[in-house]
Parts: sequence; C-alpha cells; structure tokens
Amino acid sequence: MRYVILSLILCVAVFVGHRPVAAEPLRIVYTAISLMYGPLWVTQQAGLFKKYNLDVELLYLSGGSRRNHRSFAF
Repeated sequence: MRYVILSLILCVAVFVGHRPVAAEPLRIVYTAISLMYGPLWVTQQAGLFKKYNLDVELLYLSGGSRRNHRSFAF
C-alpha cells in the first residue's frame, strides 16, 4: 500500500507540474549543393517539417576551413 501511495504522488508531481516549453529550431547544416541533400530540400518544400510540427532551419556553409569553425558555433 505504501508503494501505491508513493507512485500516485510521483505521477501527480510529474504530470501536474509539466508545462510545454518552446524549443529552439533544429538547424541542419549542408556544405554542398548536391543531390545528397536533395531529400532535405524536398521535405522542406513539401511542407512536411511544418506538418509534423518541426521547426527546421536549413543552413548552407561554403568554404574550406571556415566551414569547420562555423559548424561548431551552432
């Protein structure tokens, strides 16, 4: 009986105190304009990210050594 009461208190504490939190956008970095990244563009153009409530930002990074430094900044 003691474990049942503790379980109920735990469930109430977890579910009652939960508030939705705004998430940051998911940033997807692509480094070349090629067919390899085609599914990302098609998915964005078709609106599938928004359909499934995903806030996605596609970022293009060009260049050599600068690309490595910028990708760590995100």
